[in-house]
Amino acid sequence: FPDDIEAHLQLAQIYFNHYQDIKNALKMIKVIYDKKSDDSKINTLYALILTADGAFDSALEKIDLAINLDENNLDTYLRKIYILKCIGNNEQYVEFCNFVREKFSDKIDYYVKKSRKSCVAIGSLASILPQCGFSVISSSLYSRKW
Repeated sequence: FPDDIEAHLQLAQIYFNHYQDIKNALKMIKVIYDKKSDDSKINTLYALILTADGAFDSALEKIDLAINLDENNLDTYLRKIYILKCIGNNEQYVEFCNFVREKFSDKIDYYVKKSRKSCVAIGSLASILPQCGFSVISSSLYSRKW
């Protein structure tokens, strides 16, 4: 168990997501990070835990590393949007939202074209949720004239 990275990752997620125990989540993620710092998933979770702990600069470093490790993972970009929103840097937040929308517009368009009839409903439902990530998707649905 002491060397099992996956077990420590699961424990870190349980401490963080279910118990909101930042101290133990940080403890678990540091054990993992010392052994495997080149994993996007680990860096993303580390960034989220650091954000909850108020260490915003370190969180941005970790999430940027996660993005560099897996540039095509939309979820990691949406997590950075969340971190920027927590920091309160609105200018950087809006810029990054626009960047994500442009970067993933082809992927979004593909799914919209695949389900043309339901894109208005999907866009409407996505825009109701108060997350920039959903707004990115919904703005793409509305800006294209489907």
